[in-house]
Amino acid sequence: RHRALERPGGSEAALPGLDSRDGRVLHAWDVTRATVTPDAQVLVIGTGLTMVDALLSLRELGHRGIVHAISRHGVLPLAHSDLHGRAQPLLSRSLRVAARELRLGCELDKRIGRPWQWRVDANRHHAQAFWIGLSHAEKRRFLRHARSFWDAHRHRIAQTQRDRLDAELADGTLRIHRGRVGIIEPLRRAQR
Repeated sequence: RHRALERPGGSEAALPGLDSRDGRVLHAWDVTRATVTPDAQVLVIGTGLTMVDALLSLRELGHRGIVHAISRHGVLPLAHSDLHGRAQPLLSRSLRVAARELRLGCELDKRIGRPWQWRVDANRHHAQAFWIGLSHAEKRRFLRHARSFWDAHRHRIAQTQRDRLDAELADGTLRIHRGRVGIIEPLRRAQR
């Protein structure tokens, strides 16, 4: 067994999915080349696009066990919209004001039946210039508090993939954990 999960609040716990007999730790891209016991629990560190690829690859290889995924905020990628259109790009140069403007705009889009994805897409080409214009403190604040939410909205997956994630979550075969992984180390046999 291994330990390393630091949960919000600072408590340490055993990581689910790391109790394999051979004690292997694989990179997510190695799952297609590795032999994983069909019913074994698996842990994927991260809940973004690479986790989705790893999960779907495992399932294509016949894996039926529970897949645990851990990330700081536990945010999964959202789905693309099949509809295409345009929205107004953000006008503010302040991170706080721009984030509020984007959030309120997306909420309005949802209320009136327009895809919120249009608003995010409208800002894709302005993101680099916006980033360059932020102060060092605003960049740190964004990376600490908002990056995972931006990534979930910006780096999206097909609706069919999102439907599969939702089905796995409902079935309990995909479990999302919020926390940080500090160091992964094998526990001594005496601690089992």
